[in-house]
Amino acid sequence: MGNNPSKPTEHVFYGETPVQFSHNLVNALETSTESDSTRSKLADLHVQQLVAEELKRLQQREDQVLQQVSSLPPDDSASLIRPAGAEAEDPLALSRHSLQAKIDQIRERFQKQVGAEAGSVGVEDEEVRRAREDVVRCLRGNDRRPLECSEEVQRFRKVAESKGRKWVGDVVGR
Repeated sequence: MGNNPSKPTEHVFYGETPVQFSHNLVNALETSTESDSTRSKLADLHVQQLVAEELKRLQQREDQVLQQVSSLPPDDSASLIRPAGAEAEDPLALSRHSLQAKIDQIRERFQKQVGAEAGSVGVEDEEVRRAREDVVRCLRGNDRRPLECSEEVQRFRKVAESKGRKWVGDVVGR
């Protein structure tokens, strides 16, 4: 393709100052079977070995910690969760049992809220319904120009988001 030969030609550069290498060095370089790709592969293997050793060391450390935790009585294992120096009365230092109790409490409130609204699942809030109808009406009237309805869409999003936040606040905040 074109004027350039398909095989690369060998270029020889001559420096202005004479450089002399020993005959042994030149022979060693010429007879070396090591190339850039083999050096790269060797470096990759070395890195892989280092990563494997570190991973093995971390797994051994994890096994040691797991054995230490499993050998402790249940009451002592809760102390591992608490920050150092925290007392049992500290509300931030929750044990596994008190944390599970709080989760159960929130779950019960959620179930009550969902149960109370089970009859009204199909019933929308009036404000949300009106905003949705405005969006539908605008989109039907501007079927070739949906961007004309951006104000209605934004109002619907704000109404729906505020109602959603209120509902989440009612469920979680009790």
